[in-house]
Amino acid sequence: MSVSIGLLGPLDVRRGTAAIRMAAGKTRIVLAYLIANHDRVIAIDELAGELWAGSPPSSAVANIRTYVAALRRSFGSAPAPVSILARPHGYQLRLADDCRVDLNEFRALVERGRAAGGQPRTAMRHLDQALGIWRGSALDGLRDGPMLSTFAAVLEEERVQVVEETVDARLCDGRFAEAVPMLRRHLDDNPLREHAHAQLMTALYHCGDVSGALAAFATARDLLRDQLGIEPGRELTDLHLAVLDRSPRLDRDRPEPEPIVAADPLFTPFLTPPPVAGFTGRTSEIELGVRVLGPARRDVLPIVVVSGLAGVGKTALAVALAHRVAGGYPDGQLYADLRGDGPDPATPEEVIGRFLTAQGVPADRIPAALPARTGMLRSTLDGRRVLVVLDNAAGEPQVRALLPGTAGCGVLVTGRSRLPALDGARHITLTGLPEPDAIALFSAVLDGPADRERAVTGGPADRDRAVIGRIVRSCETLPLAVRIAAARATSRPGRPLDRLAALLDDESTRLDTLRTGDLDIRSRLTGACRALPPAARRLLKSLSLSQGVTDDDTDLLDVLVDGGFLTENGPGRYRVHGLVRLVMHEDRPAGHASMRNSPRWR
Repeated sequence: MSVSIGLLGPLDVRRGTAAIRMAAGKTRIVLAYLIANHDRVIAIDELAGELWAGSPPSSAVANIRTYVAALRRSFGSAPAPVSILARPHGYQLRLADDCRVDLNEFRALVERGRAAGGQPRTAMRHLDQALGIWRGSALDGLRDGPMLSTFAAVLEEERVQVVEETVDARLCDGRFAEAVPMLRRHLDDNPLREHAHAQLMTALYHCGDVSGALAAFATARDLLRDQLGIEPGRELTDLHLAVLDRSPRLDRDRPEPEPIVAADPLFTPFLTPPPVAGFTGRTSEIELGVRVLGPARRDVLPIVVVSGLAGVGKTALAVALAHRVAGGYPDGQLYADLRGDGPDPATPEEVIGRFLTAQGVPADRIPAALPARTGMLRSTLDGRRVLVVLDNAAGEPQVRALLPGTAGCGVLVTGRSRLPALDGARHITLTGLPEPDAIALFSAVLDGPADRERAVTGGPADRDRAVIGRIVRSCETLPLAVRIAAARATSRPGRPLDRLAALLDDESTRLDTLRTGDLDIRSRLTGACRALPPAARRLLKSLSLSQGVTDDDTDLLDVLVDGGFLTENGPGRYRVHGLVRLVMHEDRPAGHASMRNSPRWR
């Protein structure tokens, strides 16, 4: 599994999507120093100077050896993706060929943007993508030593320069209103950047705000006088005179305005819900999604489709993945529940209207016809990096009208169907969690936010691990069922878990037990079964009653397998999902009371 290293923010080292654990403090400083100088032999004395600012203790050499040994343990045995080799009087860090470093990706994207020449939208796309890789201040928390402090300062200067270059691209493309909020945020952090003040003046002037442009000059002049004791340079003074004179040269090279301009350029939409608390597991699925939707250069629109049975955690995974790749989509995220599992699915016209409004397009400019709405949506997304999250899709036709027209965007779809006819999509089919992950999920919900990290690693719930194992197996490790069971246990903290496990062991009380508040596994699975085509539903009923199948059932079996109702265990061998089987066995009219003799979890 590949390793990724993040320097553009707090030091972050991951194997796949899981963080590699290592000691804090000086151990992380040693790693950051070696990564920043990878392939170069670093003398122990040089490391000591960084760690102790020129005043190392007598145990410095021994301490450094201890830090390096701890790092080697973190990365594992050879062939490790990150190798720290002993050299005479020092160490050398080497990275495997598939090891990703965010700094390298940032610089590669910047080079692509600068190579775009007279194509401002192409330049903007690459530069925005590069800036989206940043997660905060470079090497945040590790910049006390002289070298790392200087190295981080150089990286910050590179970022500042790229921000101004992407603004230049927007000004060349006529996106003046879009540039204004970017520049205001930039100048809040970097108030003495004269070129940025000139950019703000230019953007405000072309937005028709001449007084704002003049005020921007006055602000810049006062800052330079007060903090540096100097007057504005020639770029600012010449631009100031041109604005005062309303010089024709300011309009000479002005590009044609965009056909669609957002009403509120200060607003970058981020409609994706917050991550689900206690989200656990799905490491390989997240890793695949990151590879497809991540910042790598591509020529076609990346699409990921997440499918599976109701309650398997499709939305939770999609939301977690959307937040994971958010840095690669600096222009925001559009999210919609397409209501594909209900009687009233959302229409593409309805969803596009919400998406356009979220981007600031006035309602009176949104056309009524679907083709025109689709065209307007794609026009607003052209040249931008936006992730479109389409949750709970009914089918391919509903999704196709919502797809952006540019490869710079990304699309993440969830649905009970795999949507096999959606061209170019990568598919992630979810089943129940592996039992250790299901136990960790139960423990995380049971222990609450304060102990969630320890619960996920198997801490406070160890004493009940065997009982929790019984519970999650009764839930078929279906995430929604596991969450409901844990919520039931949480509501009765003094009640032994054995009692809950006993209710779930008994098939006659299992579905009734898996219900709390507005969460009901019976209703979710019943709705999923009723949404099946009639012939597929009849076949599922037959299989639930242990009746056989014929050769004519092959297509219907594929429908049931793709929907997660069945698992194919070999040629001609199928297993009905345990909770689905119980739902199909009931097969009683709506509202008919279930007959239960066992004690309830009250």
